[in-house]
Amino acid sequence: MPTLQSSRPSDWLGELLQHLGLLALAGAFGTVTWQAVLWWTGGDWPDFPLVDLWSATGGNFPDLRWPGAEQALLWLADKPLSAVLAGLGTALVVLGRGLAGG
Repeated sequence: MPTLQSSRPSDWLGELLQHLGLLALAGAFGTVTWQAVLWWTGGDWPDFPLVDLWSATGGNFPDLRWPGAEQALLWLADKPLSAVLAGLGTALVVLGRGLAGG
């Protein structure tokens, strides 16, 4: 049975990032599935931008005081939640595999 004990700290960090990435990919798949169910029952494909989730959980837009970062954050906030989760999940899995040496 595999354990999480290893000789290098980057091994467990890489495995953790891979698991978080897979969780984000599962969230992306779940979001697309929920959109498909709503489309199937209602006839219209709903748009779930990231900013809707951010504001529903009580998040405020951060004041970054850096125009480039604010523009990038606004661009990302308008993207569909499923696309953001899929991109984040893929990036975490690739980074985690690189850190874990796999």
